[in-house]
Amino acid sequence: MIYDIPLFVKKYMNNNTTIILKKHFLCPDLIELHIQKPTDFTFLAGQFVQFMIPDGENTAPRSYSITSPPSQHELVFVIKLIPGGKAGEYLKTIEVGDSLDIRGPLGHFVHKEPSSMTCIATGVGITPIMSLIEDELVTKKTNTPIRLIFGFRHAENIFWIEKLDKLTKQYSNFSYTLTLSQADDAWTGARGRVTEHLPEVDESEHIYICGNPHMVKDVRDRYLEQGVESKQVHFEIF
Repeated sequence: MIYDIPLFVKKYMNNNTTIILKKHFLCPDLIELHIQKPTDFTFLAGQFVQFMIPDGENTAPRSYSITSPPSQHELVFVIKLIPGGKAGEYLKTIEVGDSLDIRGPLGHFVHKEPSSMTCIATGVGITPIMSLIEDELVTKKTNTPIRLIFGFRHAENIFWIEKLDKLTKQYSNFSYTLTLSQADDAWTGARGRVTEHLPEVDESEHIYICGNPHMVKDVRDRYLEQGVESKQVHFEIF
């Protein structure tokens, strides 16, 4: 995600220097990064921070959603590396033990009231949604239903299935559907875009959507056409 933060907001944002604790590749172009949580750093599930990427004598801010819940002792991120991108090239070479400046937290993609949740994500759009899900299940011990529709293009893009399977075994109120929009013949799971697997929702349910702009707009429009109130549909664009 890249956000343009107004100057009057930047004036009051805190910068923190932190340390890289763990880094590994989930896919050739996808890294999971664990960093030290700064002292007294607090955030709400679903929020993001800005990485201050070195750019000569200056820094270039790049925004990434925190995928770990607020109760976790580390901050975890899943980041897609864009070939030739300033942030991608830098994060490709950063090592455990290196320092990193971050700014934040920021964002309003948060769960504001107790309710059942339907979450729709594609690719790295799962990152803020996973923070929301784990915060509700693991930290808050909610017993309201939480459903996830999670989409990829190809089987080789899939990540975090073990994590999701573990949550379904531990929490009976959580379920997920994994679907591939460009599955090969070997794929035995759900097929098609996430929009082909949208569940019906009740009048009190809240919907959280995160992914590419076209998917987000399509899913949001479909639920609004069904009569879901706009205040119940929350979205973040990657």
